[in-house]
Amino acid sequence: MVYHRKDKLIRHTSSKKSAYMRPEEKDIEGAKRHLDTIHLNPEYQGKLKGKKVVVLDDYTANGYSFECARNLLLNQGVKELIFVTIGTFQNVYRKEDFLLKVMFLVQTLMQQI
Repeated sequence: MVYHRKDKLIRHTSSKKSAYMRPEEKDIEGAKRHLDTIHLNPEYQGKLKGKKVVVLDDYTANGYSFECARNLLLNQGVKELIFVTIGTFQNVYRKEDFLLKVMFLVQTLMQQI
């Protein structure tokens, strides 16, 4: 097992905490708000394919941060993901799948228009 000290995912902009959102806000925004605030550390670009990655978090409310991480890391070709959290608010975990390559392409095209 190899331990990497540097964070693989970097939050570049703060995100509204799920614990402080109304339920209907959470359902509308979901993991998308995290995708707008987190990106892969450029040092790991292209280096995670076929790897096993463990993601640690202090607490999870609905799993939106984990879903963001899962989508970003699977998009990089990660073979296996293990999520570990110290605690939970015992809410329903909400799985969300995003087509990140398609989203990136659309954003790139929109910037060119």
